[in-house]
Amino acid sequence: IKSSYGHSVPFVAGQAQKRGSQYAAVVKDQRFTDTLDSVTLDFTNVYGVHAVRELTRRYDYSRQGKGGLIVTDHVAFTSPQTFGTALVTYGEAKEEKPGVWLVTYKGQSVRAEITTSGNLPFTVTDEVLKDESRLGKVRRLGINLTSPTAEATITVKITAP
Repeated sequence: IKSSYGHSVPFVAGQAQKRGSQYAAVVKDQRFTDTLDSVTLDFTNVYGVHAVRELTRRYDYSRQGKGGLIVTDHVAFTSPQTFGTALVTYGEAKEEKPGVWLVTYKGQSVRAEITTSGNLPFTVTDEVLKDESRLGKVRRLGINLTSPTAEATITVKITAP
């Protein structure tokens, strides 16, 4: 997959992540405990979009109960812009209900539950990418807010079904 469009990262104001070390993410915060690991990355300069005031991604990995991973993307723009993120997999994806997807690969499944701040409306586009990796076809669930926004948070909670 030759660009960040084929990776599980945000898509900001119509732009994929830029290439080059000047567009690298920076670790903003990290915390590790027996029950929860949390890492926050600063993506503010990753896209080269001047309208981005702040863009962060936080990963929270919980070991409690069945465990799970929560990926939270937060953006603030100087003016309303388009915003989305993605979940990329080699598995099959099936929408269980609006905002909830079951992803299955080699007999193993995870549930991805998508929410937005203020219940902002969003769409999910299920797309098989034309590029193929050594592991096979790549499916991209593109999660996009339906209208430009000045500030938003998209959260994807991944758990065992």
